[in-house]
Amino acid sequence: MAIRINLLPQADRPSTLPVAKMIAGVVISGIFLCAVAFGYHAYVIWNLTNELTVARNQHQSLRPVELNMNAAAEKRQYISQREAALSNIAQERRPWEMVFSHLAAIAPPRLWFTYAGVDYQEKARPMGIKISGIAEKYRDVAAFLNTLEENSIFGDPVLTAAEVNSGGKVPAAKFEITVNLKGLRK
Repeated sequence: MAIRINLLPQADRPSTLPVAKMIAGVVISGIFLCAVAFGYHAYVIWNLTNELTVARNQHQSLRPVELNMNAAAEKRQYISQREAALSNIAQERRPWEMVFSHLAAIAPPRLWFTYAGVDYQEKARPMGIKISGIAEKYRDVAAFLNTLEENSIFGDPVLTAAEVNSGGKVPAAKFEITVNLKGLRK
């Protein structure tokens, strides 16, 4: 190997690093940076895949709970609908005890009931009240019919049978009345 002596001034001397070595250094540095970027992105994708797998597993484990919650919500909605329907029915219908006590309260003093009960028609649906009784005079029956017509609970009273018995010790009028409840009309 020969020794080279460079006698040129410093500014005119060729560079100590050849251009090929500089290009090789830049290429190697670029490849290294690309490898680092690729490794970083591969790590991010791997981390996100792991998080997604954990979330899927958690969702699958909570799926039966979600189904139970949906079923419970449907049952709760069904129960609330039934309660609303029952409360509407309860508001429309009056208890029979209250109806019969009101009937006794509006009856004239000289009128006695021998029968007062629910009048069932068509398919066992209560349509009204059937009242049988005895009155001292027919005027008491007519007054009772007028009271029933003006009442807020009862409506459409119909005298189905009336018989005046004047041959006994005490004159009496037997009667049968059918009256509808205002909440139970057809």
